[in-house]
Amino acid sequence: MSKLLTLSLACMLVACGGPPETAQAGSVLSGQTPARAADLTVSELQAATVSGLPVLDVRTPEEFAEGHVPGAINIPLQELQARSAELAALKDREFAVICAVGGRSSSATGLLHRQGYSGARNVAGGTQAWEAAGYPLE
Repeated sequence: MSKLLTLSLACMLVACGGPPETAQAGSVLSGQTPARAADLTVSELQAATVSGLPVLDVRTPEEFAEGHVPGAINIPLQELQARSAELAALKDREFAVICAVGGRSSSATGLLHRQGYSGARNVAGGTQAWEAAGYPLE
């Protein structure tokens, strides 16, 4: 029974993007690129997109078509590793990674960090939080 409970807990952590990581110094607002930055809030994302912060949306093309952060590019999570060359221009830049609520974007951010994209920042709450805050979708 305890093995089943342990396995269930492990699956829940993986599905939700794992345990929270400690934030490092630096942020999109300071212009520094941290080794592993804290999540962006949607209000931080909104302010940063005005300044030209790139946004990667890792939802499915169908979800993306239903509405996305203005200017976002779409590379679904399941295609991210195969299409990472499309992100070469972002290798040394800070950029936001978003999905519907934050789970897939957290996974994508971890994958990107392991591939050397240290400026990838997860957006907490995803497009649902963006829309709930009253920000526009394209």
